Amino acid sequence: MLNRLEVDQAVFFAILARAWQFLAGPVTLLLIATHFTGVEQGYYYTFWSMIGLQTFFELSFHNVVLNVASHEWEKLALTTDRTITGDASALSRLASLLRVTVVIYGVGAILFLAVVSFAGWVFFGWEE
Repeated sequence: MLNRLEVDQAVFFAILARAWQFLAGPVTLLLIATHFTGVEQGYYYTFWSMIGLQTFFELSFHNVVLNVASHEWEKLALTTDRTITGDASALSRLASLLRVTVVIYGVGAILFLAVVSFAGWVFFGWEE
């Protein structure tokens, strides 16, 4: 059936993941509302708010990486033994992109950890 709809396996799993998120979100909210105390709900939503700060550290950099990598991949191919072949300069640029991405995400992760740890310490450290 998926072949008739021209949906490949990757697209199918992407749709399946979104469907799961669509169904799991309301169920999670219902379970939190019925099984968590008010204090537990406060901690839960506070932690998720702090995790939401991750967006400010990523700054949608993954979109840039995806676009540049797909542009370079146009000149490359994956062999049956899972090695990359093709234009040497495109391969070099893709390798450089990987190195830069690892550094940027590493620095972002360290900054995120420092800021969120400090914010959590300040927020949760207040005595009543």
